[in-house]
Amino acid sequence: MRLKKCMLLGFMMALPWFAFDDTHADTADINTLVSGVRALGYEIPEFAQISASCDGDAMCAARFLKDSVGTGAQIVPATQSQPKRTGWRDRKAPMRIVPDPSSGAITIQFVQFDAAFLSNLLSRLAVVPQKMILDLRQLALTDELGEVRRTASLFTGKRDRAFRLTHSTGREVDWQIPQAKTAWPDEEIIIQIGAETPGNGLAFAAILKRYVGAKIKGGALPEQLFVHQIVPITRGWEMHVPSGRVTFPY
Repeated sequence: MRLKKCMLLGFMMALPWFAFDDTHADTADINTLVSGVRALGYEIPEFAQISASCDGDAMCAARFLKDSVGTGAQIVPATQSQPKRTGWRDRKAPMRIVPDPSSGAITIQFVQFDAAFLSNLLSRLAVVPQKMILDLRQLALTDELGEVRRTASLFTGKRDRAFRLTHSTGREVDWQIPQAKTAWPDEEIIIQIGAETPGNGLAFAAILKRYVGAKIKGGALPEQLFVHQIVPITRGWEMHVPSGRVTFPY
């Protein structure tokens, strides 16, 4: 019997760390989670109450807070919010162009929005195609809308009160799309989205659909458009908490 116990102990010690359930974390994870959600303006119970109710289980606390926040909150594996660049030669590039000689179109694959970078890419083309596919399926999550509107301006031109951002704190701000130095307003725009496209990408798609008639492929845009901040839960998991909701004033 002692030999069997020693063999079992040795087997358990040899297992990698990920072989054990890590969702029952210490209270530091719950404290970080509660603080992150409360910082966005949500009224939620105190840390001690949540921790006691969940007996220190971070995932239990996350599920409770997800229900408290309501529509737009998500619990996802942490790797989903990271850009996928493994196949790219230039891993620092926020996007890349993939030409399609057969159709004369180009596909622009986004990792992040960067208006200056995109403008430079398009300006270097010998011939700007009349059809562009903007692929947002590998876009990184952020709630920063400055680059979203500047990138949109390359196709929409200036738009006063283009969209409204209602912050999770209740504050409302109307955003203008600025005038770009160089724009490509006459191209046919197709936007490729997927289940993994984050809120900032969906907001961008909705803006271009509204103002230049962009076609959306890969799924339908949600009725409510949120931008999110990442709040860590525990190792391997995170919560995407809405920090604002995008609407169109008119």
